[in-house]
Amino acid sequence: MLSVTDHEAVKRQLTSVIEPLLAIVSDNKKEGMLALRELSVTILSAICKNNRENQKVLRRCDGLETLIANMQYKEVDHSGNSITFLGSVLDCLSNAVFGNKRSELHFLDVEGVYVLLDLIETCDYTVKRLAVSCLCTILENAKAFSYFVEWNSKTSTMNASQLLIELYKNEDKRFGVVLVDGIITQTHRPLFPELSFLKQKYTELASATIMTGEHPSSQSHISQGMLNQTQNEI
Repeated sequence: MLSVTDHEAVKRQLTSVIEPLLAIVSDNKKEGMLALRELSVTILSAICKNNRENQKVLRRCDGLETLIANMQYKEVDHSGNSITFLGSVLDCLSNAVFGNKRSELHFLDVEGVYVLLDLIETCDYTVKRLAVSCLCTILENAKAFSYFVEWNSKTSTMNASQLLIELYKNEDKRFGVVLVDGIITQTHRPLFPELSFLKQKYTELASATIMTGEHPSSQSHISQGMLNQTQNEI
């Protein structure tokens, strides 16, 4: 079903399924429903992507309220993964809400920015990147800025700006950025780790080849050449 929703004609015919899908997403009382709810959110995202009519129907069926309610979902269900579920909700937010002026205004009216910032503060790292991306998108709407300024953490005294600064500091630590008196000392690669992802990947590949005693294939030669290039860049 997801593959055929790329066609606009099919999307128009699926307008009637939006309300039943939202009912499934909202059903958090029954056990073992998380995987089905995630699939429903994914379908909603697909049929609303770049389709104004379906986005309007989603908005009129209280779809934005449903998405916001599920952005606060933290329970673990044996039938699914709460992290991938939240990822699906954020993907649906990007495809079904953002880019539509009326939907964005409604998202602001129901305090979606506050919930999004709450999620960024408390969610898993994997979801955090998606949530920050959504925040950047909605802040392109000038009317969202006042909500951003008014937000304060429920668990600390941080405001939204301080939260993002803290996230930036954590990323600096994760990537090994060296600061001396607040000044970046690595002028060649200031915002990248000392050991880049590519260098680490091809080093592991070369080590695995040596340990297994296999003869280097053409792919290994290519990988070694990419490793050498990466080392030169670093």
